[in-house]
Amino acid sequence: MHASTPDSADNPRSEHPDGTYDASIIAIEGVVSPFCRETSLDSTGNLAFYLHAWRIPGEAVVERRLMLQQKFNDPRRWNGAYEAGSIHRWDVRLSKDKKRARVMDLSSAPADTLGLSLFADELNTPVIVHSPLLGALTLDRHLHLFNGTANWDGREVEVVLDAASDGKHPDEKALAFADSLWSASSYWSHKIKSYMVDDLLPTYNEHWRDDEESETDPTSFAALFWFKAIEIRESGWVTFFFGTDSGLFGDHAPDVELDLADGSLSATL
Repeated sequence: MHASTPDSADNPRSEHPDGTYDASIIAIEGVVSPFCRETSLDSTGNLAFYLHAWRIPGEAVVERRLMLQQKFNDPRRWNGAYEAGSIHRWDVRLSKDKKRARVMDLSSAPADTLGLSLFADELNTPVIVHSPLLGALTLDRHLHLFNGTANWDGREVEVVLDAASDGKHPDEKALAFADSLWSASSYWSHKIKSYMVDDLLPTYNEHWRDDEESETDPTSFAALFWFKAIEIRESGWVTFFFGTDSGLFGDHAPDVELDLADGSLSATL
């Protein structure tokens, strides 16, 4: 679906004083990516989205994401988000590093789909890789993450890992962190859950417990929670999400964040 023609009075150089955008306006055509695809304008009338693959007409296809920003001074001219996998042609100012562009207008010429349609088809093909440790992992293209399920200390949990920049396999650092965690899962399971109990049980007893209830002890509190999901980022930041049917914190469930760089922990609801 084509978006309506944007207003083009904005000046990219005034918004980016380092002058990283070329002054000339050129045509590009590309395949809209599902990665972080926004479906509405922000408060200033801007739409940000990415291209999965793109090219300057007549040149080779660039197999690298390009971020586009499109300005609508009158939000009433906005017709809706570009569909993931759709192919369009825009007049843009391209950044000097060719990683982003400012849309000045939809091009009056139609996009040439030859050579780009293969990349559009690629977006409809699931990316599934097999990890000896974690089993089958499936790419979530919108979030650029791989998802799967694995056994964590005797229980099935959802596993989420950063994808590599090419989106074709999990990030190697994230996989290495996963291997380190799973090799000592009993240790980390005890440490993380104990920290959650020590940090949040006083909060429950003081602020969430009904007045007629007696205080909950650590063993009873711990028994009400289980590991539900583990998210591992390439930075070494790991989030352990807990599940519960207790309703102790209303609709909230705790999670504990671990920074593998220094071993620090923090718990939140």
